[in-house]
Amino acid sequence: YALVSTIATDLGNTVLYSWLVSGGTLHVFSKDTVSDARALHTYFRRHRIDCLKIVPSHWQALMLDGEPLLSRRLLIFGGETLTGNQIEIIRESGTSCRIVNHYGPTETTIGKLLHEVDLEKHYGEKIPIGKPFSNTRIYVLSPDNALCPVGVPGQLFIGGSGLCRGYLGNAQLNKEKFITDPFHPGTPTKLYKTGDRVRYLPGGDIAFIGRVDDQVKIRGYRVEPGEVSRVLEQNAEVKQAVAIAYQDKFDSTQLVAYVVPAQRLDSESVLSYLRSTLPDYMVPTHLIALDSLPLTANGKVDRRSLPDPQFGSIPSIGGHIAPVTATQQRLAEIWADILEVDQVGLHDDFFELGGHSLLAVRLLSAIRRSLSAELAISDIFDYPTVGKLSAHLDQDHQKADTIAGIESIQPRPEQIPLSFSQERLWFIDQLGGSAQYHIPAVLRLQGKLDTIALEQALQAIIQRHEILRTVVREEEGQGYQYIRGSDEWRLNKIPGEALTREQLEAHIEQQITAPFDLSADYMLRAELISQQEEEHILVVTMHHIASDGWSRPILVNEVAELYRSLTEGRAPELSPLPIQYADYAIWQRSPLQGTILEKKLEYWKNKLSGVSPLQLPTDYSRPAQQGTAGAMYNFKLDSSQSSQIKELSLSSGATLYMTLLSAFKILLFRYSGQEDICVGSPVAGRSHQEIEGLIGFFVNTLPLRSELSSQMSFRDLLDRVKATTLEAYSHQEVPFERIVEAVVKERDQSRSPLFQVMFLLQNTPDVPELRLGEVTIAGENIGHASSKFDLTFGVIENSEGLQCYVEYSTELYSRETIIRMSNHFQKLIESINNNPGSLISDLKMLSASEEHQLLEEFNALKTTYPESATIVSLFEEQVRQTPEATAIVFEGERLSYEKLNASSNQLAHFLQRRGCGSESVVPLCLVRSPDMIIGILGVLKAGAAYVPIDPEYPADRINYMLQDSGCD
Repeated sequence: YALVSTIATDLGNTVLYSWLVSGGTLHVFSKDTVSDARALHTYFRRHRIDCLKIVPSHWQALMLDGEPLLSRRLLIFGGETLTGNQIEIIRESGTSCRIVNHYGPTETTIGKLLHEVDLEKHYGEKIPIGKPFSNTRIYVLSPDNALCPVGVPGQLFIGGSGLCRGYLGNAQLNKEKFITDPFHPGTPTKLYKTGDRVRYLPGGDIAFIGRVDDQVKIRGYRVEPGEVSRVLEQNAEVKQAVAIAYQDKFDSTQLVAYVVPAQRLDSESVLSYLRSTLPDYMVPTHLIALDSLPLTANGKVDRRSLPDPQFGSIPSIGGHIAPVTATQQRLAEIWADILEVDQVGLHDDFFELGGHSLLAVRLLSAIRRSLSAELAISDIFDYPTVGKLSAHLDQDHQKADTIAGIESIQPRPEQIPLSFSQERLWFIDQLGGSAQYHIPAVLRLQGKLDTIALEQALQAIIQRHEILRTVVREEEGQGYQYIRGSDEWRLNKIPGEALTREQLEAHIEQQITAPFDLSADYMLRAELISQQEEEHILVVTMHHIASDGWSRPILVNEVAELYRSLTEGRAPELSPLPIQYADYAIWQRSPLQGTILEKKLEYWKNKLSGVSPLQLPTDYSRPAQQGTAGAMYNFKLDSSQSSQIKELSLSSGATLYMTLLSAFKILLFRYSGQEDICVGSPVAGRSHQEIEGLIGFFVNTLPLRSELSSQMSFRDLLDRVKATTLEAYSHQEVPFERIVEAVVKERDQSRSPLFQVMFLLQNTPDVPELRLGEVTIAGENIGHASSKFDLTFGVIENSEGLQCYVEYSTELYSRETIIRMSNHFQKLIESINNNPGSLISDLKMLSASEEHQLLEEFNALKTTYPESATIVSLFEEQVRQTPEATAIVFEGERLSYEKLNASSNQLAHFLQRRGCGSESVVPLCLVRSPDMIIGILGVLKAGAAYVPIDPEYPADRINYMLQDSGCD
């Protein structure tokens, strides 16, 4: 056993007591040696060191010429997060020793969980801390001490054998940290409240997230600095890293990263890597290179010894070039003051030096005061260096006036504006396609089909609804509608008799996902696949920029009527359309409508001020750029639960939508721990009679924000959600895009603005059987491969009850997690139905089998052990078995078990003669040596407790420790 940690910490004691009772040899190292990589590597090569326990950062600091320090049989890590990068180093070494990640606070007698690392397995960023030891109980609990489901973060509580009696002479802290076990009422059993945020993995392992009090808010976002550190250490240029939260002189919290480079640090390369991997708010504002990270005596990173970031040098790209002109010099001074850096060069980028939108606002104010110049925040993004911004100011550039809105609908302008909703989708499409905004329908047609009549009916629809033949053209970056003719539209017909089922499904998927060219294509395309003479599949795909959910039944019903009229030789029974979508877009952009919207926009500004993103636990790290890959999971509420929740809605004076949304917000509250939750919800946006029969993109999205707490009743929450929903409906005319512009000051490309989760209820009546004359129509299930948001939770009300689905991002969630979440929603509905007056904290969402798993199965290991035995008795038994074996090695000196026992007995007798015994506290102020071990054993044999004190501590510190611990 190698003792490289101080005995005042958990790590040193793990080695010390394991050695005492196992008959091994303890190799004791001086304080200087444990920080000397070359000396330790040499020692390990010359001596048989079977077991080493060490802090990961200490271990990494002891790398020598790329070679890790390894024991022969067992390498135990503890005290800090063990990363995937560190395991990769061990894997590449080819070692055969076992690797263990070990966790346990001092208050639970150190080790309580462990995970043996599988070197053949890829773990990702961090290694689990494992499963509990025998006779140990662990729980992951929410702030109100409810069980957290698998995957949901909570605080770790530990009970069972080895729990300490408490803190000496601190009754208040004991009351706070050692609580009565809520799952064993009526017993004296206690749990220790660790302060560590963890979550269960599906197999029962515990994953460490960070300290409960380590979470920081960065510009409204909750951030775990440890996650930033781990991502940094995934970069090949970084050997070690630690990120911390730093309070600047404006009382703004910023992230600072301290990096030990693998060779030479290219800060631009590392920052570029971080921006491609993390959301903007998680990218450190300062990146400071160090030769090594300062460590505490027990090998952990000493955060208090890290240099203050304002004294760190932040390298400029291409070297420092000093400002020359008066404008440049003044701008550089302003930047240096706001960014808290020593100097700013001509080509230094504001954002690369740590700037962000909030600091950019301060920059504008400072420029206004100092240079009497008016700038927009967009100017800082467009001209981010001192050189570019000074040139912009010196040119006295004046912004062009905003183009005035169209005053009237008729006559139509040459360039018909896009509606606000269309503009957003057009922008998304330009960024990288918009397959997630395709609206597909796959219909099986059975019967004698007139394909010519079907094509003519679809052509008539294209002619009737201008929006389906409207493309988006662009001039000077401004999109506008251009309406083309319908003559060129065609129904694509292909034979499908020879296609296998797999080939057919692949072909349909290709048709559905093939991109639209918004500048040229019709916004509806259709393909008829003929399988047999009287069996066909019609694949219709529309783009959301020209359609929405309301539009689909309009399309189907009108096509059916047009087909029937063509085959029956009569005029179609369709009323003329009073307006077209282009008229709606012009109206929406009119000055009068703009004035009305501005008044209603004030409501949204106030309602959404300071809203924070919803941060649900995810299975995978959130990519820096939000993706669209997705999948869907379907489930349903049984008829009894569906009926009860509808009855509850009626009796509460609420709609079914409001009740289900309230239940859904409780689910999000339980999963995220956030008490302020904003969820998106669509509204049809067809409050004007003229547009009820139009195909087009009218749907609007409302951000519904509610505050809730575990001590509210469900009925109280329902009242609150009802009020919020009604307020939102009365202000629904404001386009979501305008709300985002007004409220969101800084866009985060990793998630959608204002909300990340959508909730919707479709309570349209059951659609009667559709026919094209004698041809029957049946919808086909469509595979789903995209997701617009993190989660979209939908409920469909029909005659069969409540059918539910979850559309989810596969870049964030596994199917297993979504199934668990869906089950929890069903259980919540059941609990609400049973007692709608309950407090939110009392509403159950775990099934009986889940509770059994968390309480019993994950804590099932029980082992009998001699409860009357002590460290001393076990050690003395070892002395009797191997008296001549070497117990301690220190700087060439060897001490046998027999000699160690005799020396410690001598000390114990000495202490007892001076009155030391049970409840006595004895200070041990010794350097690392055999005497230190003899001292520990002697005190324990005397029945007393010991307090280890480093003799190098200042005298005042030693005196304080003696007084505080009540040493005899």
